[in-house]
Amino acid sequence: MPQKRQIHTSGIEHIFTRLGKQLGLEDFTPHILRHTFCHDLIIKGILCKLSPN
Repeated sequence: MPQKRQIHTSGIEHIFTRLGKQLGLEDFTPHILRHTFCHDLIIKGILCKLSPN
């Protein structure tokens, strides 16, 4: 049975960097996806609050 391992922030960044290069995107980050998601919600009239601050 394969051993389960946690993925760390650096692993996520690596995945996004690799995908961004494959897609021809210079600045492809998790933050960009979050920003786009919230932008789309705001356009639809839905309040987006992902941070407790």
